[in-house]
Amino acid sequence: MSSTSPAAPEASLPDASAPLPLFARLRHGMTRAEAEALGQGATLGGYPAKVTYGFSPNGQLENFGISAFHREARCATAFKALHDEAVSALGAPTASNRMVEGKQCENWTLSDSAIRICCRQASPVDGGTGWMLLTAIKSFSPHEKFDISNGIH
Repeated sequence: MSSTSPAAPEASLPDASAPLPLFARLRHGMTRAEAEALGQGATLGGYPAKVTYGFSPNGQLENFGISAFHREARCATAFKALHDEAVSALGAPTASNRMVEGKQCENWTLSDSAIRICCRQASPVDGGTGWMLLTAIKSFSPHEKFDISNGIH
């Protein structure tokens, strides 16, 4: 038998065979057509999702948000799936806010952008079904605060 040094744990290495999540494929400066083509059939943490885009006056991508609203879903499961996607593509988050203002969030500050993923859970008030809102927001101006006007941040 030959001896070898132990390999790094596979959990810390990105899975090269897995496709990159949408938030890692959309790039600053993409045209509207390029960004919207990639956003077709978007999913977030395994849930069907909607993409909103922010474009510069000359039509280049500046920021975007991806959101998935689902009844009878739990943030604990959905957030873990999204967290695992993000860690696989980006490495460990730079900040984690566990349950701030009813949301569980994590942030990544990258060299050219900043990403925030969050999940907000609402319990039923009247005995109906609860819901969760899962979001991923990316800004190509990492120094700017996240501000999405429709409240998904």
